[in-house]
Amino acid sequence: VLAKFCQAKPPLVKIFSGRITKRLLNKEDYKIEEEVFKRRNQPFEDYDRLQRSDCLKFGEGILNKVLSDLLEDILLPMQVF
Repeated sequence: VLAKFCQAKPPLVKIFSGRITKRLLNKEDYKIEEEVFKRRNQPFEDYDRLQRSDCLKFGEGILNKVLSDLLEDILLPMQVF
């Protein structure tokens, strides 16, 4: 959605690992996650694999793209004069 909004070419795409806090899951999601971990033969525990610095770098790239496009839209018409 954000890549479409930014009209980024090619679209900015990145997949980040996430985190799970069991007590914050609703009953349905809890059951789904519990089953996933069971199939993996792993204990169902809270985890945090989110690489925040990678997320920030990705966000910075999006911000820079939006700002450069805005500046181009503002400055380009001014160069006509």
